[in-house]
Amino acid sequence: MAKALLGPKYDGKYLREIVKEKLKDCRLSNTITNVVIPTFDIKKLQPTIFSTYETKRSDYYDAKLSDVCISTSAAPTILPAHYFEVEDDKGNVREHNLIDGSVAANNPGLVAITEISKEILKKNKDFFPIKPMDYGRFLVISIGTGAAKREQEYNSSLAAKWGIISWLFHKGSTPLFEIFTQSSADMIDYHNSVVFQALRSEDSYLRIQARAWSLEGSLKLKNLFGYGDIWDGSLAYGWDLTSEISAGVSLPRFKKLITPVTARLSLLSQDWLKFSSYKERALGLSLGLLSSRRHDLAYNLSWRTLDDPSQISSRAVRRQLGHSLISALKYTFKIDRRNSPLRPTRGYAFLSSSQIGGLLPDHRGLRFLRQELDVRYALPLGFYNAAFNFGISAGVTVPWGSGFLSRSTFLPEKFFLGGNSSPVCALGGPSSLLGFKTRGLGPAEPRRQVPGNSTDESSDASSAMDFVGGDLAVTAFADLSFDLPLRVLREAGIHGHAFACTGSLNKLTENAYKDLSFQKFKESFRASAGFGVIVPTKLFRMEVNYCYILKQQEHDRGKTGVQFSFSSSF
Repeated sequence: MAKALLGPKYDGKYLREIVKEKLKDCRLSNTITNVVIPTFDIKKLQPTIFSTYETKRSDYYDAKLSDVCISTSAAPTILPAHYFEVEDDKGNVREHNLIDGSVAANNPGLVAITEISKEILKKNKDFFPIKPMDYGRFLVISIGTGAAKREQEYNSSLAAKWGIISWLFHKGSTPLFEIFTQSSADMIDYHNSVVFQALRSEDSYLRIQARAWSLEGSLKLKNLFGYGDIWDGSLAYGWDLTSEISAGVSLPRFKKLITPVTARLSLLSQDWLKFSSYKERALGLSLGLLSSRRHDLAYNLSWRTLDDPSQISSRAVRRQLGHSLISALKYTFKIDRRNSPLRPTRGYAFLSSSQIGGLLPDHRGLRFLRQELDVRYALPLGFYNAAFNFGISAGVTVPWGSGFLSRSTFLPEKFFLGGNSSPVCALGGPSSLLGFKTRGLGPAEPRRQVPGNSTDESSDASSAMDFVGGDLAVTAFADLSFDLPLRVLREAGIHGHAFACTGSLNKLTENAYKDLSFQKFKESFRASAGFGVIVPTKLFRMEVNYCYILKQQEHDRGKTGVQFSFSSSF
């Protein structure tokens, strides 16, 4: 408490050392692209905007990049203010007493738009001769750093008793600073959204800000009993989405078995209320019986519960609420001879997954068959490290037993298409279709209408629907990847690509197969195409894509525009 009142939370010494070590004497004018960085001068009580455009006109603004980065990170109460001087070619010195620019512009999107408008007014040759306020010609992607989930932390009755100290320090947080910075970011977002909507260019502005938090942790112990055994425990929690607690053991050799044996106990909770009006909880045990380079055989036993706290689920979802027992055996055959799962430029891959459920004689046991196939091929083109990737995935799942096609497949075992993962990377059957939201297409049923809470004409029609998945899924993609012309991007592995995707999701059970003609199957395909930039890392690849929806149906959640994608090879 005393430290928080008498000084910043961190002294910032280590941060300054790292920043200066990495950036050395690099100056603002040395950046490979144009940047604009807001700060606030506490001596002059006014914002100081560092811009690469200004460095071309005055050496006063050509500060060391390390000084600018330290200044714009100096959040009040967290890090100390930063002082430095800039000298021009005539020996004139300008001093700066700076703190984090978030006190003036926590969302610098409007600052960037203003800077571009100024350059257009000055007839900068780097820009097309357009009107400075013609925001319809702009494309703005504003990426926030994330906001803590604090919406319910303060209230008026609590704040009514606060004095100066409580407004500045309350249970480890700084309410006054949080309120000012959050309101600044939200007001700028509100202003930009209204302006772009007024110009009928809402697809040209995208604000990404995660108002959530996640927690992940793991513990691993090796050779506790001298058999090469590996014990591990993990915890993963994402706000209102997925949480999992699990513990497992792996034995490289057990008695006379020549393949590793694994066992894992897990407690999983998933929230599908937004898409399908149900929450899923599962307590399960997984046993790895056979594992080799190409073959994998596993047994899964889990007790699952589906419930709908919203009380608005569709009839198809309500029929499946309650408890069920999963007892399933899964066999996977996999060949992956691509030179890289993150950016394949040659080779092929194939996956076949077969699963049978209902192995225990229990009336709550779910009986189902599930088969998935996935084929990929990468063809090098011989220029700009270009490669053509294409793939086809298909899957079918049905109950088994007497009159199986007249019954419904269990919801979690159905196929769902959409989401932001790349179709190029991991093998796993049909799932991804760029341009469509998670669980954003396929069979859907209307939710139960609650009096006084019905959607109006301006609401998204798909928000009143539950996506209930399908029994037959088919997806295909074609992707052309290539190096970008800048050397610094090539060395970092950053490259471009153009793609096209298509997919179909249909219902077979409850006698729906009788109405599925070849013509209806052909008409059920959705499609999208686009282009983007890919940033690969050792663990995953990030894509910034522009997706254009070529074909969708009435209740699908597909949208033309910019989409971010994160994919791993696992």
